[in-house]
Amino acid sequence: MSDGTPDQNNIKDLIDKFARFGPHTDIDTINQILSRKKEALPYIAKIAQDDDYWYSEDGEYASWTPVSALHLLSVIGGKEAINAFLNSVKTNYDYTGDWITEDMPAILANFGIEGFDEIQEMLFDNKVDPFVRSGAARALFSISEKYPDAREKSIQALRDTISSENNDIARSCFMYDLVHFKDHDSLPFIEFYFENDMIDDGLMSMEDVYEYYYVKGSDLYSLDNILTTDPLDIFKDTLDNFYRNDNQGKYITSTKSKYQSTKKVPKKQTGRNDPCPCGSGKKYKKCCLKIV
Repeated sequence: MSDGTPDQNNIKDLIDKFARFGPHTDIDTINQILSRKKEALPYIAKIAQDDDYWYSEDGEYASWTPVSALHLLSVIGGKEAINAFLNSVKTNYDYTGDWITEDMPAILANFGIEGFDEIQEMLFDNKVDPFVRSGAARALFSISEKYPDAREKSIQALRDTISSENNDIARSCFMYDLVHFKDHDSLPFIEFYFENDMIDDGLMSMEDVYEYYYVKGSDLYSLDNILTTDPLDIFKDTLDNFYRNDNQGKYITSTKSKYQSTKKVPKKQTGRNDPCPCGSGKKYKKCCLKIV
């Protein structure tokens, strides 16, 4: 359209606007795209996976457009969508910041029980970054909370992953994810790994495990983000929406008063003594810094 307004009858126009503005895309446009899921899916999958969108050096596309596309894929659902999602995060996790540990588990879990097998497969894949695999484990936890029949299968998947893992830090992270299920049948399995010094006690001790299992009100990390995040929150125009406030791109810059908040919420780098972004509650230097 000559005036820059997308033709509502042309899915390519809607997708083009989304690609240019990413999290700044107005919710009406997002709803129009989602009302035409079958048509939109190939375009959204391409945006999530294509290097041209991840590395838009000339500012042609908004900086968080590919991550926004991952959110849309989780709403669209289905095998093609989840395969595009997983392929993207396996390849581009280094460029997603804290999204991998803070938001991805909830977004991935939005695929629901239909995506269980694919998520489990990523958990098993030791060629994938441990942060991404741990995110898959937390997605399985979230799915199990919504679909109790998946709980036993999720627990067994984590036990199998721990048993086959050779990296001590990665194994410790997966043990941490297993403990959160609070599965009493798994306690002998957990105790065995601690007794044989196969878990990093800087991340978690056996005493921490017993406290979580038996002390009322004890928790390992907050589950609020994992269990309640709406994939479409990334498009909300709020001051605490980092993805909108941090977003850049020539179209956003040229229309800042309309599309971008004047206040930015800065995202600081994680310091060695800061809480680890994985949500463990431990200091970064005692936790995932070792993986990095």
